[in-house]
Amino acid sequence: MTTEAIVPPRRPFPAWTAYLLDVCIALFLLAIGPRRVVADTHGWLRIVLIVALVAPLLLRRRFPVAAFTSIAGVAFIQWLTFRPVAADGALLVAFYTVALASSRRFVIAAAGILELGALLAVLKFSPQGGHGLAFFFLSGVVIGTGALGWSVRLRRAYIAEVEQRAARLEFERDQQAQLAAAAERARVAREMHDIVAHNLSVMIALTDGAALTVERDPTRAREAIHQAAATGRAALAEMRNTFALLRSGPDDDSDPTLHPEPNLADLEALLETARSTGLQVAYQTSGSTEGLSTGLQLAVYRLVQEGI
Repeated sequence: MTTEAIVPPRRPFPAWTAYLLDVCIALFLLAIGPRRVVADTHGWLRIVLIVALVAPLLLRRRFPVAAFTSIAGVAFIQWLTFRPVAADGALLVAFYTVALASSRRFVIAAAGILELGALLAVLKFSPQGGHGLAFFFLSGVVIGTGALGWSVRLRRAYIAEVEQRAARLEFERDQQAQLAAAAERARVAREMHDIVAHNLSVMIALTDGAALTVERDPTRAREAIHQAAATGRAALAEMRNTFALLRSGPDDDSDPTLHPEPNLADLEALLETARSTGLQVAYQTSGSTEGLSTGLQLAVYRLVQEGI
């Protein structure tokens, strides 16, 4: 069973910078919206409508649908009472946010509302003979705003997917490295057990035999001690070879003192070592041993070694 590490997409800037940008947009629309409307009839009412158009932009990122709906409602009231102002651009900002963060169904609905608003504005405020060109221009602005928001949305989704995929790959890489390290530790433990346990058993048997025969047969005791020393040196060499392979890797031939791992050809020497302790050991091989892999030959060698 594997576990996936899912991380949220990174934000290129802190959250407060996005809120500061919304404040700047709102202040800009407020600055250019109420030009000379205070002196007009019901000028202060127009100021209130302009503020109502701009204020929802401060919450557009958290509540995009509510912000767009509120601005669209205020814009309709303005269409009924006054002429358009520059603050009507808040509709496009809110629509961009809807295309960026809302469902596809509401994006289409919001685009339809803006197209209807553009048609109503053209019919009421556009001069005669210029309805078609004005509606074409406003429709292009609406479509361009929606396309921009949707393209940014797709790009952010793509970046988030790439980051999540990179996180999963990094997690799986670390997991595979841990599994490989655990498997290597287990293999080294098996190798050390096979090397140390077998050779120590032989050395103990030889030294015990030498201790029993040292008085009545010093020559044989001396041979047993020499054999025990040779067995210890062989074990030390095999351990050194194993550790060197771990440090350099199995394909590194830079050290000429390294010897290959034991195989079936080394069985006779293994049995001779056992016979030197006084054991009567015989073995028989049936079938062809050619073509056996190195790993399989090592496994057979360790089985025989463990049996002895």
